[in-house]
Order: sequence, then structure tokens, then C-alpha cells
Amino acid sequence: MDTPLPRLSPAWHVALLFALVGWLPLAPSGSAAEPAVTWRDGRRQPAELAGLAPDGLRFRIGGSERAVPATDIIAWGRLREPPRGPALLLRSGSLLVVEDWNVNQDRVRGTAFWLTELAVEKRFLRAAILAWSTDAMAHDRELRTWLATATPPTPLAARDQLLLESGDTVSGGVLGWDEASGDEPRRLRLKLARGETRIPADTIRVILWSQSASPSSATALPPASTPASTPASTPAQVTTPRKPTAANATPPAGAADAAMSWILGLRDGTLLWCDRMETEAMPAAASGKSTEASPLVLKLRDGIDVTCDAAALREELVFVQPLPADVRFLSDMDTTSYKHVPLFSQSWGFERDANAAGGALRCDGHRYLKGLGMHATSRIAFTLAEPFQRFRAMLGIDAAAARRGAGNPTAGHRGSVIFRVYVDRGAGKWEPAFASGVVRGGDKPVPLDLDIAGVRGLALIVDAADHGDQGDLANWLDARLE
Repeated sequence: MDTPLPRLSPAWHVALLFALVGWLPLAPSGSAAEPAVTWRDGRRQPAELAGLAPDGLRFRIGGSERAVPATDIIAWGRLREPPRGPALLLRSGSLLVVEDWNVNQDRVRGTAFWLTELAVEKRFLRAAILAWSTDAMAHDRELRTWLATATPPTPLAARDQLLLESGDTVSGGVLGWDEASGDEPRRLRLKLARGETRIPADTIRVILWSQSASPSSATALPPASTPASTPASTPAQVTTPRKPTAANATPPAGAADAAMSWILGLRDGTLLWCDRMETEAMPAAASGKSTEASPLVLKLRDGIDVTCDAAALREELVFVQPLPADVRFLSDMDTTSYKHVPLFSQSWGFERDANAAGGALRCDGHRYLKGLGMHATSRIAFTLAEPFQRFRAMLGIDAAAARRGAGNPTAGHRGSVIFRVYVDRGAGKWEPAFASGVVRGGDKPVPLDLDIAGVRGLALIVDAADHGDQGDLANWLDARLE
């Protein structure tokens, strides 16, 4: 598409122009402590999760239970922030919180209260996190950096790396834990060129696993060994490697035969990216159990199958986000162009599934996994090669804006921007389609629901409002085409 893109308006002119524009009405929501479902149109409604299936969910709403197709909702519940205890980070982003873990040959085995045992081949792992950064932004950036360097594998990371509390890095081959003896702390055995050494656990922050074997280039592996029998009442777990998929690949719109993808968040901070969920065949007449009690297979995007008890998993779920095949998130799409016009000296890029400063997307006490992070004054454009009917998103200033600028006389400004959308319907002319009015830090996210039938190009613009562009970390939350 060769049409000229809409120009970024001067920040002060835009601020004055929209100063009298009121806020869009917000959908009522339940108590912050009460779980709620977010429908596709942006409405939030208190709801209790009663069950889940490969293609839908059951909710208790207003005293009655109803089955809801996964395609009708954006998300349910609220993501927990990552825990401070040990966790295993898989290469495509799944985070498995464990009570304990150890290395056994080429596998890392761990225990979690929602699974009896977890056995994952090292080549599917990116990091073992023992101690978390106390700064949320630093923690977010570290996770993104580790995942970004995991694929493709680099020669510099052919050995395991230990990031120590002191700031030092030690490279070698992790052999496993020595059990603590008496007053001696637990130690990690590490193979170095000159022999073995043992490093106290309380001095280790993170272990970055070797990237010498990448899941994307590996052939099929034999299944992990499992006990000869597992009690039926235990949420059993088996990990079977299968063909991995891209971490953030959303199925193309209109792919009717594509399975539903899911993001699941657990009470302990575990985050699971699933290609799909499947129920194992278990006829009710033969088993005497309901479908809810039958095993549920989570096919993770990391190339691992995890089998658990559906009822046990449901009890631990605090967040569910389906990723329907007919929805395309903008953060998964190629851009036509991007431009930022600095008001001062600093230039800003845009971020996919993160705020403009590189941290997680956080607004109004919620953490979001999908969306675009931009800074005022910037513009991003997309070409729509396929027909879509709606463009939907929630618009807000990231919570990190209030923390930026410490020691600066302008510190404390929570940001204020105007979100605008322009469309090109194929006639070579950009037309204004949406303007939010002034959105300030601390405001509840503003819903955007735009008819884009016949649109061939989409341009998102963020303009500054109050205080120039101070703290203007603008988020297009769950920005998607339907």
C-alpha cells in the first residue's frame, strides 16, 4: 500500500483539540477480588469458573451455570505476578513453578503441588530461576532477554551459565544438587574444564541452560520414562516431546480446522502456553467418572505434552485466555511502517506484548500478555491482507509510567495520551476512524471496538497530552482483528 500515512499531529495542538472530549463509558466490573470474565466487546462480568473443555468453558454467573464457547470471551480471571520461589522457564515462554527440582542425565525433574512430577528434557528449557529480581521492570526485561537469546541457539551459549547474586557469571555443565548435610547449605555441582566444583544454592540467582541443542532442529525423542503404575486419584503427568511451534504464532484468520490455543495461569504463578487442550478417551459408563474427572492433556508450545486431572487443574486456575483461530493479534503481525517523532532527545521504538520500556503490560492492577506498547508521539501501520470485521482493544497508560524518572523534577507524571486510529479502505486515502480523548495514568482502560469491514490499512497513533510526553507509556491491550 503506497498511500501516504496520516501525519503525527503536534502534541500541544492535539492536547488542546481533545481537552473537551469526554471519556468513553466503561463497562461495569465486579470487585477487584472477584474473578470476572471479559467478553469480546470489552464488558467485564463477575463469573466463577466451573469447568473447561477443549473448545469452551463453563461459568457460574448470577447463580446459574452456563457453557460458553471459547470464541465468545477474551479472558477470565486475573494473572498472578511471578512467584519468588524456584521456577523453570521453557523456551517458548511457559513458566513452571516447582517446589523442588534436580538434574538427572539429560532431564530436569521437578515437583509441583498440581502435578506429582515434572520431567522435561534440558533442551526444552531456557532457565531455572532460583531468586527473582525485586524490581518488576528488571525482572520483565530479564525474562524477555533470556527468551530472545534462546532461539536461534548461539555459539556463545554452548554451556550452562550460572548468574550469581554477586553479579558474576560461571559457565560449565550443571550436574545436579548435592543434598544439604547438617549446617552445610545445599550446593550445585558444576563441571568445569579443570574438574568439578560446588556452588552454594543461596549464591545463585539463575541458571541459563545450554543452547547447543535447539528443539526446533531436533528429531523426535523417546518418551520420558514413567512409573509402571500411577494411582488414579493422583493428577499424573507425562511429558512427550512433539513437533514444536513458534512461541507467538497465532493461526491465520479463517482457519476453520485450526485447534484452539490457550494461555493458562495458575495460583502459584505458573503460566502455560498451550497449542491446544485435549481430553483423553474415557467413556463415562466404563469409568464411572464425569468428564470433569477425566485426564486433560495440555499440549504446550514448547513441544511437551502435560497430562493432568481436569478437576485438579481447574481448582488451581486463576486466569484463562483462549486464542481463537479467527482472531489475529496485532503483536503477532508484520508492520508496514513505524515512526516516532521525539519531543525531546530520547527516541522510542514499539514493543510487542510489552510496554514501550520493555516491561510487562500492566494497567489498572491487571497484567496483560498480548498487546502493543508505544510511546507518544508515534505511529504504527499495518496492511490487512485478509478481510476482518472488527478492531478491538483496551487502551491505557502502563502502570510503570508512575515509576519512571526518579531523581528527575518531572518524576511522578503518570502519563497522558490520546489514542487515534486511521483506516485506508483501499482508495489510497487515510481517514480518521477513532479518537479516545485524553487517557491519563491511573484511569481504567478505555474499550475500543471499531468496524473495519472493507479496510485495507490500519494506522495506530499515540499523541502526547499533558506535560509533553512525560510518562507516556501507551498500551494497546489485547489489540486484535476479528
